[in-house]
Amino acid sequence: MDYISNYNPTKGKSAISMWWERWFLSSNAKDIGTLYLIFALFSGLLGTAFSVLIRLELSGPGVQYIADNQLYNSVITAHAILMIFFIIMPAMIGGFGNLLLTLLEGGPNMAFPRLNNISFWLLPPSLILFLLAVTIENGAGTGWTLYPPLSGIQSHSGPGINLPILAICILVISSLLGAMNFITTLYYMPQNKCIRNIKLILFLLISFTSFICSNLEDLSQKASEHLGLFFVYVILVVVNIYLLLVSK
Repeated sequence: MDYISNYNPTKGKSAISMWWERWFLSSNAKDIGTLYLIFALFSGLLGTAFSVLIRLELSGPGVQYIADNQLYNSVITAHAILMIFFIIMPAMIGGFGNLLLTLLEGGPNMAFPRLNNISFWLLPPSLILFLLAVTIENGAGTGWTLYPPLSGIQSHSGPGINLPILAICILVISSLLGAMNFITTLYYMPQNKCIRNIKLILFLLISFTSFICSNLEDLSQKASEHLGLFFVYVILVVVNIYLLLVSK
């Protein structure tokens, strides 16, 4: 008992070793959330650099700085993918999710702390592979969707398109691991009774509201096409309200 009470995990460790363990080997949701935000900030600087380059090229008629059309398309593709997959998703979901979800549920940490760590550390290799693709065969000038035929062998026959696809695959694995962790944490670890009783209805109400607000004009023009989806949302919301009322 004396050994346990006097145990100090930092004893005999240098400041560099403690710093390394905190930021590279950490399983603390707050530290990992901070890493997500730092990564998103760094990616934001890269995305802003590409954005400035695009605006400089479009500042006047004709060719300004980028004479190669393929390279210009690659810059646009890199800017779009950086903004969506390397800034918005890591910051909004990984960063604020790790920082706020544990506070919201009242728990000490995420359900799978080490899975949370590896889901972040898959992002830097993905970003490095994606940036290396710009230097190979003038990059992948397909647009951020990477749709064929521009991503097919007719338009990009070399490794210039393979690296972005591999980077996106690694990014998807990271997102899946993070999503599994968030869902498991939210459903099985809440200490707050309010969060435990809300269950799925909060998600359904938010998605229903977002669907209506983002499609007001389209709904007014093509109401018949969206009527089925509208009724599916309504039924799901009603069923979950009923389950919420009858559950103890």
